[in-house]
Amino acid sequence: MKTLVRDLAQIFIIASVLGLAANAVNPRGVKIGFSRPQRTSAADSSLIGGSFKEPFLVNREQVRRMAESGAVIIDARSPEEFAAGHIPGAVNIYFEALHEYVDVMEALPRDRWLVCYCDGPPCDKGEMLARELVSQGFPRVAYYYEGLNDWKRAGLEVVR
Repeated sequence: MKTLVRDLAQIFIIASVLGLAANAVNPRGVKIGFSRPQRTSAADSSLIGGSFKEPFLVNREQVRRMAESGAVIIDARSPEEFAAGHIPGAVNIYFEALHEYVDVMEALPRDRWLVCYCDGPPCDKGEMLARELVSQGFPRVAYYYEGLNDWKRAGLEVVR
């Protein structure tokens, strides 16, 4: 029995090494590992103007200024999380239940910036909602990737 287990382990190790080696030299090999692209906030000058096909990544200060300028701040978390605390003036569109928010989404203005957020890393509901809004034709959409946790760390107001 020990011989069988040892033989199977050797076969597994040899097969794994050969598989990894074949993958490494194959130009169409499977990427092993994962690295997210660097997240860099948009330059303020990028936020001026017309219609964009991708949502912008914005930082806390940009969110604050955009809110003061009339942007619609959208919390992509659940209604329970929203009720527990959110950025002042934010509306709630729960990304995981978008079908329940069709009326809210249709009422969003198309002439103002929409800024989506959630808790911050690793939450990506804000970014996903921003991409959905862009796919629905909203021309000026941004997402605050660092999210509510960053907002709180800065000591900014959170309302319940």
